[in-house]
Amino acid sequence: MKKYIIFSFIIGLMFSACNPNKDIYDAIKADEKPYHDNFNIELTNTDYNSIKKLALESAQNSEDSTIAKNLDIYKSFSVIRSAARLIPAFLSKNYIALDSASAIKVKYHYSNNEYDSLVVKTLADADYIAIGGVVADSLAFTYNELPGTYLPAYLAGSDTTSGYLYYVNCAYWKNDTTLIDTSIVYTFEDGAWINKNNFYILTDEDYESMGAPGAHHNFSDSDKPEHYLPIFLHNKFPYAFKKDLFYVFYKYYSGVTKTLADAYVFDGTEWSNTTDKISPFINNGTEWVFDPTVHYTMSTTEDYQIIVDYVANNPAISDYLDPVYGDNTEYYYGASSHYKNFYLKLYKRRQYDPLNLLKGLSDDEATEALLNRINEAIGIFLEAKYPNSEPFINSVQVNYAITYNTYGENSVRNQYTVTYKCVSVGQFEYVSGPKLVE
Repeated sequence: MKKYIIFSFIIGLMFSACNPNKDIYDAIKADEKPYHDNFNIELTNTDYNSIKKLALESAQNSEDSTIAKNLDIYKSFSVIRSAARLIPAFLSKNYIALDSASAIKVKYHYSNNEYDSLVVKTLADADYIAIGGVVADSLAFTYNELPGTYLPAYLAGSDTTSGYLYYVNCAYWKNDTTLIDTSIVYTFEDGAWINKNNFYILTDEDYESMGAPGAHHNFSDSDKPEHYLPIFLHNKFPYAFKKDLFYVFYKYYSGVTKTLADAYVFDGTEWSNTTDKISPFINNGTEWVFDPTVHYTMSTTEDYQIIVDYVANNPAISDYLDPVYGDNTEYYYGASSHYKNFYLKLYKRRQYDPLNLLKGLSDDEATEALLNRINEAIGIFLEAKYPNSEPFINSVQVNYAITYNTYGENSVRNQYTVTYKCVSVGQFEYVSGPKLVE
């Protein structure tokens, strides 16, 4: 069995688009067990293609297939092209020898496009008739009855799910003899259908100004939009400010022609449609899974001052402020922003205990009680530190593992970790700890 595992791992190396860490290979050659490691990788263009192929193999429906193909087109993950869902299969294929003690941080491109769905609608004769008036008679909008006047009402029955874009193809009479095809993009925000001023639809002239895409007025597998659009935007908006964002809508041909959208942000020098993200994945003993746990060590004056300020502003326990250094030290939780730790020496904690909460407790019982209070303090810290935290990322529960410093008996300094989970925006619930950091 051992030989089979080693042989499978070596075969995996031969076909891997992203070679495992050299230390893993050396460990296997030395016959060391278990085979585990923690390291970082960065996805390449070849890796995105590999992930697409794996996603196509497991696709359950046409929507899954479209997501997989778009991953290769855009070379990035997004709200709908979920890194948490698509990357694990890639890790399983390329790191088959790693066990449950393993973790990999994956760096990848993430789309600037905050919308997760683009719905394309083309008005038919029946739609113009339903709109009524002169529009119904001419089966198009007229030069004095422009599409923007009527389309919000036309979209009234559409799905108003946040994150949807509606790309509407229609026509209007420029004059009595000239019919113009046009398109307008809407999204539903704040109770209304709006066409935002940072939506930009490429025209035939735009494609022609870029050279090769002008031949058929579209991009394709051989003429990638990410090559042309940054240059186009630089020329189109020469006075753009840093962090300006435009949603660019364009045609893409890959067997069939479809309408796609990409969001580009100006960094002060260049336009880019992605930002880099790093996400942690862990092996749970059965499979690779996305792990959105936030690991944070309280190490700054500001971190511990949050607790001191909480005590100062809470009349029920404000008497626990240090009588001399009350601006930076309190003894209910034991936080000191000056020393950046929690103070656990019992002689002083018993001395500054106006509510007599430690009275009658043994030293072990008193220490346990103090550590339990710190558990409570961590919850207070989290609500102040992460007021906008979300309970789930990519449908995975978000936990917070908070490590803090202590100063205890015999001047021993330790670190402990307490874990909370986010249960709603900015709200947390205790899970476990404290666990001594070895």
